[in-house]
Amino acid sequence: MQNNNVPDAGSVLAWGIVALALCSCPVAGLILAIIARNKAKAHAAYYGAPVGKAKVGTIFTRVGTIFTRIAFPISIVMQVFWVIYIIVIVFIFANRGEIANWIINY
Repeated sequence: MQNNNVPDAGSVLAWGIVALALCSCPVAGLILAIIARNKAKAHAAYYGAPVGKAKVGTIFTRVGTIFTRIAFPISIVMQVFWVIYIIVIVFIFANRGEIANWIINY
């Protein structure tokens, strides 16, 4: 009798690749890496050890988790940068005439 709750190796690989691909978005990358890791653990518990595609998926999951941890502080810095950038651009376009006069006069 086949157990339908055990993921196949292809799904572990697919989730690992998606986790690695989305590591630049820390929240999504971490959630998908956790999903892939849980599927890999279920696969390993049923079959004894991850082999083939499941092993590669586990490696992708680990690399994605590491990259996500590296990308998290960088993404926070970039979000702060973009917020400041948007505020400056809005200020420049809202006060276009005053800034043009200020540049001409100085």
